[in-house]
Amino acid sequence: MQIEKRVLVSPRFEYQRSAKIKKSKKKSSSIDNELADFALLLSLCVKNGLGIEQSFSWIVKRMTGNLALMLEEIVRRVELGESFLDALNEVSGSSESAALSEFGSKVSLSITRGTPVSEALIAQSATINHQLAQKEMQKATSNETKMLLPMVFLILPMSVLMASFPSLSNLGLGI
Repeated sequence: MQIEKRVLVSPRFEYQRSAKIKKSKKKSSSIDNELADFALLLSLCVKNGLGIEQSFSWIVKRMTGNLALMLEEIVRRVELGESFLDALNEVSGSSESAALSEFGSKVSLSITRGTPVSEALIAQSATINHQLAQKEMQKATSNETKMLLPMVFLILPMSVLMASFPSLSNLGLGI
């Protein structure tokens, strides 16, 4: 019975995956936003005693969004017998998101070296949040410059004309 469910779900998953690849350039920022929260949740689960694979699959099953589609592929591969590290490296390496590939390499490096995974995940989450804050600041400065141009060339000259028109008409210049 379980094999039938996997067979029926798998082609639908592959179809959704191929549809999402076409739109991945627009959605890479949403993947980065979701990845910071995912890394923090994963670190909390690992810190509280779950294994990395168990906590990974537990969180991914409860996620929605663009990142969830990519991470579900890792869970599916592990359920079918592939090594967790191999699946993580392959999926994160094939993605266009630099943050996801960095996440995959740091997690696999932490597991292979035997260092605490939760600390690496917390540091990764902080790094992603810092990068997102820098991107938002860059957007804000570019928007500020764009908003300054209409003010200088439209609003300021109109306000000068409105302020000077009554005084010029009182002087009798015929304007």
